[in-house]
Amino acid sequence: MDLNAEQSPSVGEVLQADDDGAPEYLFEQSPYNTAVREIDKARFFSQEWHLREVEKVWRKVWQMACREEEISEPGDQIVYDIVDNSIIVLRADDGSIRAFYNSCLHRGTQLLPAGACTSSDRLRCPYHGWTYDLSGKLVDQPSSWDFPQFRGRTATLVPVKVDKWGGFVFITMDPDAPPLEQFLGVLSSHKLGEELARRFIGAHVAKVIDCNWKVGLEAFLEGYHVAEVHPQALPFTGDTNGQLDVWPPHISRMIASIGAPSPRMANASTADSVAALRAFLPNCPEEAADGDIDPREMMAQSIRGMLSDLTGADYSAYSKSEIIDAINYHVFPNLMPWVGHGTPIVYRLRPFGSDPDRSILEVYLLYAAPHEKPRPDPAEVVWLDPGDSWTRAPQLGGLGEIFDQDEQNFTMIQRGLKAGGAPGISPSEYQESRIRFLHDTLDSYVHS
Repeated sequence: MDLNAEQSPSVGEVLQADDDGAPEYLFEQSPYNTAVREIDKARFFSQEWHLREVEKVWRKVWQMACREEEISEPGDQIVYDIVDNSIIVLRADDGSIRAFYNSCLHRGTQLLPAGACTSSDRLRCPYHGWTYDLSGKLVDQPSSWDFPQFRGRTATLVPVKVDKWGGFVFITMDPDAPPLEQFLGVLSSHKLGEELARRFIGAHVAKVIDCNWKVGLEAFLEGYHVAEVHPQALPFTGDTNGQLDVWPPHISRMIASIGAPSPRMANASTADSVAALRAFLPNCPEEAADGDIDPREMMAQSIRGMLSDLTGADYSAYSKSEIIDAINYHVFPNLMPWVGHGTPIVYRLRPFGSDPDRSILEVYLLYAAPHEKPRPDPAEVVWLDPGDSWTRAPQLGGLGEIFDQDEQNFTMIQRGLKAGGAPGISPSEYQESRIRFLHDTLDSYVHS
């Protein structure tokens, strides 16, 4: 779709004006040219729909279980829970990554509690002491004489398929699932995996929120809400002129140019953008005070300086877009990595147990690993209580206020969806095209 004059400049025009070697994948365009439709509301709160999602989506798709640095050494173990399923992901003695259902072969007891992140050369059942090595093999069975059904055979925990990309560890419970590389599609040609794999978890904050996981996810799939919910960003954020791309069946992307006012602010000047950026950035270049610098260059200088101080690496070879623009990908169903260096955010949303009215929102900040220094240990997850403000997590910096603004709407959306009225939601043709793609893909799984 061609953006009209009121939605200019386009992302491509901004990148061309930068003329600083932005990678080709940022110029690639793939709009979602399908007809708009009403999407039924029941999928956001129906228990029946939730159970179909569990069976047809969560037990079928590749999904991010953890980061590699969370299980960096042999014996490191982490539990990934999705609805009623629980998976242990671990680093084996030979350095490989393996995954098993978190269920003892004896009477089904969980070997590790929900959310566990630990290290041991064994997995030991807390009920009767059955013990497994890191390959999943049963190596100690108290009173083995009393279990003839296990005699004369090698017993192992039930494995789960596992693979990795970009430092993320993915699992799928479908033994017939296609390879992860095939599932990720265009991400391989965009060559983002190596860059993301070099990063580490600098912050990890989680919270149970009062809405369906798709309600939360939708907020991060579009910029249409920025003017109403995040007005402080309008002087330096492209919203309606953002670029929305879709690569079926699992990948979509949004690029929002930073450093120029929203097309909604028809009378905004460069000085307005500079003033807003000076209030937003902690180490704004001094020359910006006299208006002698382009806002995009000003922001790029600031963030390059912060990143160099943090990592000791040289960021001068990266284009302005790679440093400052909001570039977020969505990997169906629930992973959203932002690949720009200045906004190193990753979102993961998943159902909270079997309650379709609640979900878990996790926010990661993935920082570039220090240059020629040991990789820092990953930050431990910090769980906020349901009523807590995101600003209670200082490691999120100014993002805490943004997440508070978003969450204020989540509960009202969930309640509004159940309040009656129209039977469905009606996403827009372009600005909410990624939401339409999400639901089209979801339908293809649920109705398969």
